[in-house]
Amino acid sequence: MKKWIAAGLLVFLGFHVSADDLLLLPGDLRIEQTIEGGYYLWVKKKENLGSILLTESTADPAKRSHSYTLRSPSWNKYNGDELRLLNGKTLDKKSGIFSLLDSTPEPDEVFGRAFRIFIPYIVNYGYDYARHGEIQVLDGTWLNVRTFEKPLADYSGRYTDNPFVLRVVQKTSELPEKKIAPVVKEPPAVKPTVAKPPARAPEETPAITELPPAVKPPVVKPPAPEPEAVYMEDTVNNFREIAEEGGGTSTMSLGRDDLLAEIGEIVDSAEGASLDIVLALDTTQSMADDIPYLRNSLVPMLKKNIDKFRSFRLGMVLYKDYLEQYVTKVVPFGKSLEDVQEELNNIRVSGGRDIPEAVYEALYAGIHSFPWTSEARLIILVGDAPPHPRPRGTVTRDMVYTDAELGGIKLHTIIIPQ
Repeated sequence: MKKWIAAGLLVFLGFHVSADDLLLLPGDLRIEQTIEGGYYLWVKKKENLGSILLTESTADPAKRSHSYTLRSPSWNKYNGDELRLLNGKTLDKKSGIFSLLDSTPEPDEVFGRAFRIFIPYIVNYGYDYARHGEIQVLDGTWLNVRTFEKPLADYSGRYTDNPFVLRVVQKTSELPEKKIAPVVKEPPAVKPTVAKPPARAPEETPAITELPPAVKPPVVKPPAPEPEAVYMEDTVNNFREIAEEGGGTSTMSLGRDDLLAEIGEIVDSAEGASLDIVLALDTTQSMADDIPYLRNSLVPMLKKNIDKFRSFRLGMVLYKDYLEQYVTKVVPFGKSLEDVQEELNNIRVSGGRDIPEAVYEALYAGIHSFPWTSEARLIILVGDAPPHPRPRGTVTRDMVYTDAELGGIKLHTIIIPQ
């Protein structure tokens, strides 16, 4: 089990040297990726800063086209109830327009008080009767923080644009290994030493030997409780859908040793005299503390679980994301478990700047890159991040579901905590 955070870095088009509270410097804001399916943008509350609004980062130099406000496709608890003043009219959530806006600063441990906007991975802009569309907010996306003197993004006062590009860096923080409290035996009881009194002389008091002080057993503190597993809602929902559509099972694992047990149960449940398995494995940095367990324990576990099959083959699809070292990397069926072990030893985790990964691409590669011949055909997807909410390439989820069914391949998923 692990915990990981992806932190965004804000890189501005230009830095303004000014005392104007509407101009934002790098130290005035920060962005944090969240398991809720997007990012938190925090902007420091300044004396004359009344509200902030996210817009497209580019504008028509001739001012013939509007630069549109970015909107959330649905209500959220952070900004869904914010009011906006537009063309003299007040817009609220009843309008169904959820602008990425905040006029309500809140306490913040870094800035003291700050505005916060929740930016989902998919944002909308424009209107049906004019230019419109959606933007996937990923590493490298340009955005603009429009700062207003007045609340409600009121254009009757001063306002300023502050464009920036989103850069995401993933940081992994491993949890401490689970430790078993040492068993401490109580020291053996100490017998008092009874001294033989010397020969008694007349009118002498017999000598008395004092008992040694009682020895207290050392106090052993119980081990600290394991941190609670945290799963990303988008990952849970998407992985469950994949398993449901693919005729398999979906399991929320604790990772590490528990991950091996889950894979073992899937292998045991396979029906037929022969078995082909493809392990679709997330190899981004967030999996750094789970991969070693697969490397050390997967093959020994398989040796115990595959005796009932006349033939058994295992291959792998390692996956990361677009603009990484690779999107998918196919490891063919091994001729032996020794071959599988060699491939496991070569896995290196890295990358994964934004949370969504190339999940459907990995499944598609698993379906089409192997010579499936066994009676039982399984793909086991192991990861902690959801697929992209919109395709970034040519592979779609419907293609995965259709082709898996045609190939007689069951899709199982194991969800690793964040």
